[in-house]
Amino acid sequence: MIGHEWQRKFLEQAWVTDCLAHAYFLAGPEGIGKKSVVQEFSKLILCSKPDKRNFKNCKICQSCSLNIDKHPDFFVLGLDGKEIKINNVRVIKKQLRLKPAIAGVRVVLIDNAHLLNKEASNSLLKLIEEPKGDIYFFLVSHQLQKVLPTILSRTQIVRFQLIPKVKIEELVRKQNWQVPAELLVWFSQGRPAWIYAWDRWFGDSKNKDKFKELIQVIDGFNVFNWFDWSTMIENQESDVNFELLSQIIVHGLLSKLNGSLSVSIDKYIHFQRKLLGDKFIKWISNLMDVGYLSRTTNVNVRLAWENIFWRL
Repeated sequence: MIGHEWQRKFLEQAWVTDCLAHAYFLAGPEGIGKKSVVQEFSKLILCSKPDKRNFKNCKICQSCSLNIDKHPDFFVLGLDGKEIKINNVRVIKKQLRLKPAIAGVRVVLIDNAHLLNKEASNSLLKLIEEPKGDIYFFLVSHQLQKVLPTILSRTQIVRFQLIPKVKIEELVRKQNWQVPAELLVWFSQGRPAWIYAWDRWFGDSKNKDKFKELIQVIDGFNVFNWFDWSTMIENQESDVNFELLSQIIVHGLLSKLNGSLSVSIDKYIHFQRKLLGDKFIKWISNLMDVGYLSRTTNVNVRLAWENIFWRL
């Protein structure tokens, strides 16, 4: 985990001084590590014998021996990126009626809190309005404007920012990805999760084949077909589609530029010029702009996709 030193220190100090609020809302851009901060901090407060002076968990008790995602006193909602319904909250409520299984406290992480529907939000509101001393809620979202004001008023908001460029550069150097570091840093836009997403996506052979099809579109040898790609992204939110596609394109082009895929010298020069050229960078910017519009307006996503590809 990189960055967010102030935010982590803020939570740690509240914990050490026994001033930890019962509910926090971690707000900030997507892909910067807000959920990771909650997971790491949860290891501290679930530890049976923590070192409060140095803000470290003991790493030897029963709680520390478990992966945080498998801990029976750590509850999670919203990881799948789908709408969070009232039944999901009711399941958590039922579990919280029981005593802690191992630790002396329980932690509830609600990722993508903007996906709470109205009924689920009201149900959660009743839960955090009457807090118990052994339960801590952490809500995470990159779309604060979509969360009910009543939820926000019951939580302490901790704001997060994009990771500084120098931190991203350190990450890229340590991981030793086979990609030109300066370009990878530029395209990550301060979001380390984007770098990991490129690596995971492009590591799948099926996705690599899909990328080759996309390269034919970029080269002008093929026409973008919405239906060929719709099955891949149909289960995702519309606000993710453009960002995912730009990650795929950029990672693939960077990989080709670095020679990790077999290409001719002419092809190599072609991709170098296309990647570094103003036209392609402007196209990526347009792609991200349309992605923003899909999140904040009722723009026709399908027409927007096709329109942006015709600009290639």
